[in-house]
Amino acid sequence: MIEVVAAIAIMGTLLSGMLLAKSRHTRQLALAQRQLVAVELLDNWLAERWVRPENLPVNEAGVVAGPDQLRWTTRLIPNEQLAPLSARVLRVEFHDNSDGGPHGHAASQGSSPPLVSVDLILPNPASTATANERSSNGPRSER
Repeated sequence: MIEVVAAIAIMGTLLSGMLLAKSRHTRQLALAQRQLVAVELLDNWLAERWVRPENLPVNEAGVVAGPDQLRWTTRLIPNEQLAPLSARVLRVEFHDNSDGGPHGHAASQGSSPPLVSVDLILPNPASTATANERSSNGPRSER
């Protein structure tokens, strides 16, 4: 009789372990699929805006159009190594917005990690304006 009770206890432990593993696997699979969608949407988002990189939104947020309930944020990342090159780093992040409020902002905004993010190295606006002025003045002749 003791052997039967021990066997049932062992089987119960194995069954609960299998159910926990299945639950974790299902959550990981759902997250991976969500990340794949976010990567595709981020690629499309960048393709629309990359025509004029100087017009990329900086330190802004918005909602991605469509049924996927994603929101995007951009922010500048300090990088001292790029300062001499007149460049800056702009991080674009896509977050899950499935628990978002009426304005498209998640209740826990900033607390959950992004589904996908990409860092873009862009010229500083001041250096771009200076370069445009130089090119609009035409070639310089030295005498």
